Amino acid sequence: MSDWDMAYTRRLKAVGRSVQVLFVVALVTASILPTQLSAQSPPAATSNGKVITKERLEAAQNLMIAMGAERRFGRIVDIVATRLAGAMKRQHSAHSEQIEAAYKAVAIRFADRSRDAVALIAPLYAEKFTASELSQALAFYRSPVGRKIVSSEAEIARRSLSLGAVWGGRIGRQMQRAALAELAGRGIDLTMRPKSKN
Repeated sequence: MSDWDMAYTRRLKAVGRSVQVLFVVALVTASILPTQLSAQSPPAATSNGKVITKERLEAAQNLMIAMGAERRFGRIVDIVATRLAGAMKRQHSAHSEQIEAAYKAVAIRFADRSRDAVALIAPLYAEKFTASELSQALAFYRSPVGRKIVSSEAEIARRSLSLGAVWGGRIGRQMQRAALAELAGRGIDLTMRPKSKN
Protein backbone atom coordinates (compact mmCIF):
# COMPACT_ATOMS: atom_id res chain seq x y z
CA MET A 1 0.00 0.00 0.00
CA SER A 2 1.39 3.39 -0.99
CA ASP A 3 1.90 6.30 1.43
CA TRP A 4 -1.02 8.07 -0.26
CA ASP A 5 -3.30 5.05 0.26
CA MET A 6 -2.25 4.75 3.92
CA ALA A 7 -2.89 8.47 4.51
CA TYR A 8 -6.28 8.18 2.82
CA THR A 9 -7.14 5.11 4.93
CA ARG A 10 -6.22 7.03 8.11
CA ARG A 11 -8.53 9.87 7.01
CA LEU A 12 -11.37 7.39 6.38
CA LYS A 13 -10.89 5.81 9.80
CA ALA A 14 -10.91 9.24 11.45
CA VAL A 15 -14.17 10.10 9.69
CA GLY A 16 -15.63 6.74 10.76
CA ARG A 17 -14.70 7.40 14.39
CA SER A 18 -16.25 10.87 14.17
CA VAL A 19 -19.49 9.40 12.82
CA GLN A 20 -19.54 6.84 15.64
CA VAL A 21 -19.01 9.56 18.24
CA LEU A 22 -21.80 11.69 16.73
CA PHE A 23 -24.11 8.66 16.75
CA VAL A 24 -23.32 7.96 20.39
CA VAL A 25 -23.85 11.62 21.31
CA ALA A 26 -27.21 11.65 19.49
CA LEU A 27 -28.38 8.53 21.31
CA VAL A 28 -27.10 9.76 24.64
CA THR A 29 -28.85 13.08 24.20
CA ALA A 30 -32.08 11.13 24.03
CA SER A 31 -31.16 9.02 27.03
CA ILE A 32 -30.26 11.88 29.37
CA LEU A 33 -33.26 14.10 28.80
CA PRO A 34 -35.26 14.84 31.94
CA THR A 35 -37.24 11.90 33.25
CA GLN A 36 -40.44 13.93 32.96
CA LEU A 37 -40.42 13.14 29.24
CA SER A 38 -41.18 9.50 29.94
CA ALA A 39 -44.31 10.53 31.83
CA GLN A 40 -45.72 12.58 28.96
CA SER A 41 -48.77 11.25 27.17
CA PRO A 42 -48.21 9.83 23.71
CA PRO A 43 -49.33 12.04 20.85
CA ALA A 44 -52.99 11.67 19.92
CA ALA A 45 -52.02 11.15 16.29
CA THR A 46 -48.78 10.50 14.46
CA SER A 47 -47.46 12.22 11.35
CA ASN A 48 -49.49 9.83 9.18
CA GLY A 49 -52.68 10.28 11.18
CA LYS A 50 -52.57 6.95 13.06
CA VAL A 51 -53.70 7.07 16.68
CA ILE A 52 -51.32 5.55 19.20
CA THR A 53 -53.21 3.90 22.04
CA LYS A 54 -51.72 3.52 25.50
CA GLU A 55 -51.76 -0.27 25.08
CA ARG A 56 -49.91 -0.06 21.77
CA LEU A 57 -47.31 2.28 23.22
CA GLU A 58 -46.77 -0.07 26.19
CA ALA A 59 -46.43 -2.99 23.77
CA ALA A 60 -43.80 -1.03 21.81
CA GLN A 61 -41.90 -0.22 25.01
CA ASN A 62 -42.02 -3.87 26.10
CA LEU A 63 -40.74 -4.90 22.67
CA MET A 64 -37.82 -2.46 22.88
CA ILE A 65 -36.93 -3.75 26.35
CA ALA A 66 -37.08 -7.36 25.10
CA MET A 67 -34.85 -6.32 22.18
CA GLY A 68 -32.26 -5.07 24.70
CA ALA A 69 -32.71 -1.33 24.08
CA GLU A 70 -32.47 -0.37 27.77
CA ARG A 71 -29.20 -2.27 28.10
CA ARG A 72 -27.77 -0.66 24.95
CA PHE A 73 -28.70 2.84 26.09
CA GLY A 74 -27.23 2.02 29.51
CA ARG A 75 -23.94 1.12 27.83
CA ILE A 76 -24.03 4.42 25.97
CA VAL A 77 -24.33 6.26 29.30
CA ASP A 78 -21.24 4.37 30.50
CA ILE A 79 -19.34 5.23 27.31
CA VAL A 80 -20.19 8.91 27.61
CA ALA A 81 -19.17 8.96 31.28
CA THR A 82 -15.84 7.33 30.40
CA ARG A 83 -15.16 9.81 27.60
CA LEU A 84 -16.15 12.80 29.69
CA ALA A 85 -13.97 11.58 32.55
CA GLY A 86 -11.05 11.08 30.16
CA ALA A 87 -11.38 14.62 28.81
CA MET A 88 -11.65 16.06 32.33
CA LYS A 89 -8.63 14.07 33.55
CA ARG A 90 -6.53 15.39 30.64
CA GLN A 91 -7.39 18.93 31.70
CA HIS A 92 -7.00 18.34 35.45
CA SER A 93 -4.54 15.47 35.80
CA ALA A 94 -3.81 16.29 39.46
CA HIS A 95 -7.34 15.12 40.32
CA SER A 96 -7.52 12.02 38.10
CA GLU A 97 -8.64 9.59 40.79
CA GLN A 98 -11.37 11.88 42.13
CA ILE A 99 -12.60 12.67 38.61
CA GLU A 100 -12.75 8.95 37.76
CA ALA A 101 -14.73 8.21 40.94
CA ALA A 102 -17.09 11.14 40.36
CA TYR A 103 -17.94 10.10 36.80
CA LYS A 104 -18.46 6.47 37.85
CA ALA A 105 -20.90 7.66 40.53
CA VAL A 106 -22.69 9.90 38.04
CA ALA A 107 -22.93 7.07 35.49
CA ILE A 108 -24.63 4.89 38.11
CA ARG A 109 -27.11 7.67 38.89
CA PHE A 110 -27.82 8.21 35.18
CA ALA A 111 -28.18 4.49 34.36
CA ASP A 112 -31.96 4.54 34.66
CA ARG A 113 -32.16 7.35 32.08
CA SER A 114 -32.10 4.64 29.43
CA ARG A 115 -35.83 4.29 30.12
CA ASP A 116 -36.27 7.84 28.85
CA ALA A 117 -34.72 6.87 25.53
CA VAL A 118 -37.05 3.88 25.29
CA ALA A 119 -40.02 6.16 26.03
CA LEU A 120 -38.90 8.58 23.32
CA ILE A 121 -38.36 5.94 20.65
CA ALA A 122 -41.24 3.55 21.43
CA PRO A 123 -43.82 5.76 19.66
CA LEU A 124 -41.91 5.17 16.41
CA TYR A 125 -42.50 1.43 16.78
CA ALA A 126 -46.11 2.03 17.87
CA GLU A 127 -46.66 4.13 14.75
CA LYS A 128 -45.17 1.57 12.34
CA PHE A 129 -46.58 -1.65 13.78
CA THR A 130 -50.07 -2.77 14.73
CA ALA A 131 -50.80 -4.08 18.22
CA SER A 132 -50.87 -7.61 16.78
CA GLU A 133 -47.50 -7.17 15.05
CA LEU A 134 -45.95 -5.77 18.23
CA SER A 135 -47.32 -8.73 20.17
CA GLN A 136 -45.88 -11.20 17.64
CA ALA A 137 -42.49 -9.48 17.69
CA LEU A 138 -42.48 -9.43 21.49
CA ALA A 139 -43.28 -13.16 21.57
CA PHE A 140 -40.33 -13.78 19.24
CA TYR A 141 -37.87 -11.71 21.28
CA ARG A 142 -39.00 -13.50 24.44
CA SER A 143 -38.46 -16.89 22.79
CA PRO A 144 -35.14 -18.75 23.18
CA VAL A 145 -34.04 -17.77 19.65
CA GLY A 146 -35.00 -14.13 20.20
CA ARG A 147 -33.14 -14.00 23.51
CA LYS A 148 -30.11 -15.57 21.83
CA ILE A 149 -30.16 -12.86 19.14
CA VAL A 150 -30.29 -10.14 21.80
CA SER A 151 -27.52 -11.72 23.90
CA SER A 152 -25.29 -12.14 20.82
CA GLU A 153 -25.89 -8.64 19.50
CA ALA A 154 -23.08 -6.87 21.38
CA GLU A 155 -20.42 -9.32 20.17
CA ILE A 156 -21.74 -9.26 16.61
CA ALA A 157 -21.84 -5.44 16.64
CA ARG A 158 -18.29 -5.23 18.01
CA ARG A 159 -16.95 -7.62 15.40
CA SER A 160 -19.02 -5.95 12.67
CA LEU A 161 -17.39 -2.59 13.41
CA SER A 162 -13.92 -3.88 12.60
CA LEU A 163 -15.16 -5.74 9.51
CA GLY A 164 -17.11 -2.65 8.45
CA ALA A 165 -14.02 -0.48 8.89
CA VAL A 166 -12.02 -2.79 6.61
CA TRP A 167 -14.82 -2.82 4.05
CA GLY A 168 -15.31 0.94 4.33
CA GLY A 169 -11.60 1.60 3.86
CA ARG A 170 -11.44 -0.67 0.83
CA ILE A 171 -14.53 0.75 -0.85
CA GLY A 172 -13.46 4.30 0.04
CA ARG A 173 -10.13 3.82 -1.73
CA GLN A 174 -11.87 2.28 -4.73
CA MET A 175 -14.41 5.12 -4.89
CA GLN A 176 -11.63 7.70 -4.60
CA ARG A 177 -9.73 6.14 -7.49
CA ALA A 178 -12.93 5.85 -9.57
CA ALA A 179 -13.85 9.50 -8.90
CA LEU A 180 -10.32 10.67 -9.78
CA ALA A 181 -10.49 8.64 -13.01
CA GLU A 182 -13.92 10.12 -13.76
CA LEU A 183 -12.56 13.62 -13.22
CA ALA A 184 -9.49 12.86 -15.33
CA GLY A 185 -11.84 11.76 -18.13
CA ARG A 186 -13.42 15.19 -17.86
CA GLY A 187 -10.04 16.87 -18.15
CA ILE A 188 -9.47 17.59 -14.45
CA ASP A 189 -6.42 16.06 -12.74
CA LEU A 190 -6.83 16.01 -8.95
CA THR A 191 -4.65 13.02 -8.12
CA MET A 192 -3.25 14.75 -4.99
CA ARG A 193 -0.28 12.38 -4.95
CA PRO A 194 2.74 13.86 -3.16
CA LYS A 195 5.53 14.99 -5.45
CA SER A 196 8.60 12.81 -5.57
CA LYS A 197 11.70 14.16 -3.79
CA ASN A 198 13.98 12.95 -6.61
